[in-house]
Amino acid sequence: MDLIHMSQYDTNWSNWVRQHNEQSIRQSKEIQKKLYKREMTVLNIYITPYPPVDDELEFIGKWIHPTNDSRLSWYTLLLDKEGQEEALDIVASISESDFTDTWLESPEEQDVMQYREITHQVVKNQKSTEVKAFSYGKPIFTYIFIAVQIFIFGWMEMVGSSEDPRTLLDFGAKFNPLILDGEWHRFLTPIFIHIGIFHLIMNTFALYYLGMLVERIYGSMRFLFIYMVAGLIGSIASFAFSPSLSAGASGAIFGCFGALLYFGIFQPKVFFRTLGYNIFIVIAINLALGFTIPGIDNAGHIGGLIGGFVATGIVHFPKKNKLSVQLLSFILTVGIGVGLLYSGAQNGVQAEEGLYLAQIAQSYIEEENFEKAYEVVNIYPDENSEPSAEIAFIKSYIEIQQGQYDLAVKHLEEAIQINPRFHEAYFNLSLLYYDQGKVTEAKKKAQQALKIRPSESKYKDWINELSQAVGGE
Repeated sequence: MDLIHMSQYDTNWSNWVRQHNEQSIRQSKEIQKKLYKREMTVLNIYITPYPPVDDELEFIGKWIHPTNDSRLSWYTLLLDKEGQEEALDIVASISESDFTDTWLESPEEQDVMQYREITHQVVKNQKSTEVKAFSYGKPIFTYIFIAVQIFIFGWMEMVGSSEDPRTLLDFGAKFNPLILDGEWHRFLTPIFIHIGIFHLIMNTFALYYLGMLVERIYGSMRFLFIYMVAGLIGSIASFAFSPSLSAGASGAIFGCFGALLYFGIFQPKVFFRTLGYNIFIVIAINLALGFTIPGIDNAGHIGGLIGGFVATGIVHFPKKNKLSVQLLSFILTVGIGVGLLYSGAQNGVQAEEGLYLAQIAQSYIEEENFEKAYEVVNIYPDENSEPSAEIAFIKSYIEIQQGQYDLAVKHLEEAIQINPRFHEAYFNLSLLYYDQGKVTEAKKKAQQALKIRPSESKYKDWINELSQAVGGE
């Protein structure tokens, strides 16, 4: 309840009540504007000996939105001599207070003052409850996490670039093939890594506002637990559903949203008086952006949101225990984590991840760092993975540079088997066959390459050379 308006009058006629009620609504709207409140609820009480004799007030005793303004919720109540017990029960329910005494005869000024004082006390208690709810802890870990992610970002920029996949891999970004290879720390290290300055700025601001709020509500140690578990579950969800290399605190930040949703479920009156529906709108907007903008790891966001909610259930509220909820939350947290891990492991390594590794290896090849390039492509496992033509092709290219021609032929044939339209693989295989003296086979592979890519002039020139070598065949 945001505002309680009390009036003592002899309400003989309903028309007067109607006019006074409209005037009170206008005054309340002015108060709403001055307080910059998006939404406001008002309890309007008329204390009177008797109800209006004509009794034609359809808005009495129910919630309405005056002038169809959904931002203002209005409840008008007549507190008269005959119906005072029922009316006081309604007041007690709405204002979250207990009224045990009723008037003996008719309401006198001292009675009104008594109930006015009680009303003031109710409002004071509400404010006290709200202050306590948002002042339990101090934002210690929020500042620590902000400092850590800024420091790591600066470190990444000094040694390379936060947008370079090679730097991201070196600093521990989430990448499924490496996780499957046993690098389990990549479920936690991505929480502190960001890709580009814009990514860092957005997540730092989000952490500043949401982290401080959650840490004040739950306390520092609970916040630490919620933030890390949410980040962990977010990374595991990304492992299960997204093959992309990813990093960022977004999953843990969405865990803060999950903690606020938990707050809304178990302390709804304080939640809606303070945070309200705006939290739901912000969550919906962020999830919608994740589904519409390419490159956003929405699996990590949703995983973090759920992880933050169930992690909050484990620790519950400061100085309060709800063992049944906490036990259920623990079981759900473990179950969700194990289930997502199993799902990600069953998916194995996907061809899309092979393409990504091939691109990283290509950047090393351009620097003539063939040893590092070969190390990268060998991250892609042969077992429990989708065949990758790009990986096989890059391996063959490196093996050619290192003089391992038999291995190169094997991997080029593998690339063609996986992707029969891989014209570069046909061409390179033709070159190797020619060096081995297999001119006829070399010409056939070159012709297959040209058939796939008729506009490629170097294929035509090479076929002409081979035709001369085999006597114009």
